[in-house]
Amino acid sequence: MAYGSALHNRMPSRTTRWKQLEKKLQSIPRQNGTTVFVVTESVFSMDGDQAPLEAMAALCTQYGAALIVDEAHATGVVGERGEGLVQQLGLEQACFARVAHLWKSRGLSWGDDSRQHTIA
Repeated sequence: MAYGSALHNRMPSRTTRWKQLEKKLQSIPRQNGTTVFVVTESVFSMDGDQAPLEAMAALCTQYGAALIVDEAHATGVVGERGEGLVQQLGLEQACFARVAHLWKSRGLSWGDDSRQHTIA
């Protein structure tokens, strides 16, 4: 289930978004160790809005879902030492995974020479 930019830009209000997210989490059957992933960006690139990660983390905890946060537009810009919104809010332990892209805000590029090591 993605909370991403398309959903963010189409939804009329945060209240509607929360009701829809919670309704989805309630409706997914949990059997045989099924894991539900909720995926969102932390900062939306079009307008700089921040996802309400604290509320999302609380819903994920309540319904046993795993939160994955894309920090592409927050890395290097938001949080202490540019570590992202998750770090700024102290939600590191509430996230299953964080995705960060080195080439966006940090001005780095990398490549793999396919023989011995990664070049940064």
